[in-house]
Amino acid sequence: VRSAAATVLTCAVFGKPAGTGTTVSEMHKDLPGTGLRRFGYDYVEVTGLKPNTNYSFATMYFEGFEASRPAASAISETSPPIGAYFPLPLALLRIEICRTAR
Repeated sequence: VRSAAATVLTCAVFGKPAGTGTTVSEMHKDLPGTGLRRFGYDYVEVTGLKPNTNYSFATMYFEGFEASRPAASAISETSPPIGAYFPLPLALLRIEICRTAR
């Protein structure tokens, strides 16, 4: 019998372009930064996203870092689409705020 303190829970993020097929599953780990087991509160950076494209993500908890260790949860609900956009230059952002505030 293993004690609860001996089991380290890790978390993995999975993602895919939104609108292609169904929900995000454990097989959606092609985006750089997805599919890797991390401590639950670690920062996750997903790179290689195409600008002006929407992506959906989901998470799953595992026991430990080894790929042979079982999942500790079902995959989460798929997120709503999240857009990957170029940052807006500060001057354009200020102009837009001033226009909206009128």
